[in-house]
Amino acid sequence: MNIHFENNDSTQTKTEPLGNQAHKRASQLASFRLCLKRSAMSEESFISALTQTALVRLETWSLPDLERLLTASLRYGLNPTGREIFMLPDPMTEAPLIVVGVDGWSRYLTSIRNLPE
Repeated sequence: MNIHFENNDSTQTKTEPLGNQAHKRASQLASFRLCLKRSAMSEESFISALTQTALVRLETWSLPDLERLLTASLRYGLNPTGREIFMLPDPMTEAPLIVVGVDGWSRYLTSIRNLPE
């Protein structure tokens, strides 16, 4: 499996095998570590699940893109590996869009209804 990672230091896009620099840099993000802990998966399983679900529609993604996705996931209590929240390419801008899926909306609305008044 390859991680498609856009290096912000240049305009060049590169593909790195799982476990190389992109994976190591992603694992340094606080949001990554929190989502990883919440998922109860191994690091490799978690990044594999992310690339097969939340990031699958993107040809490239950057570390800030991943951080935006994971931060939104944590903020709204959504699972990025369960297709509740994911990213889509935006043809108008270079930044991918964060999209909440039907399951994500269902989870979020249920959590709001369960808040104490």
